[in-house]
Amino acid sequence: MAATAAAKKTEGVNPLWEEVATLFDKDYETLDAGEPFAFFSFIRLSNLYGVACICYYEYDFSPVEDHIFDGLCHYLLEFYDQAMEAGVWGGIAGVLDREMLKAGSGYHCKSFRLPLHNIAFYVIQATARRKYAARQAHASKAT
Repeated sequence: MAATAAAKKTEGVNPLWEEVATLFDKDYETLDAGEPFAFFSFIRLSNLYGVACICYYEYDFSPVEDHIFDGLCHYLLEFYDQAMEAGVWGGIAGVLDREMLKAGSGYHCKSFRLPLHNIAFYVIQATARRKYAARQAHASKAT
């Protein structure tokens, strides 16, 4: 069912979404490695938040560890006004909700614009490939 819904959402997708999703996955990996949120622009963080919400609430997949997502919500909440002044866009402006950030949630992600849904679909694939390669590398070192 989810795969069918994902396929319908991504029909006619611009071929660049996969490349964009790969960049997002690298950003999630950077966050998982401990890079501070201040390393990224507010626009980038808000879009990483939006895509992570879609991955989690629509596909039951998290591209980052829970504590990273919680920290991202806290950071965006703390600097909410600066993020809005920075010109947050990409389907997030107007739905980057203080209450959702306070709750560490993004359940309202169905209202995000389609490009973020397309990116989320490809982020799942990119993250799965990266994690699989890491497991394979770890397994080959162990033998």
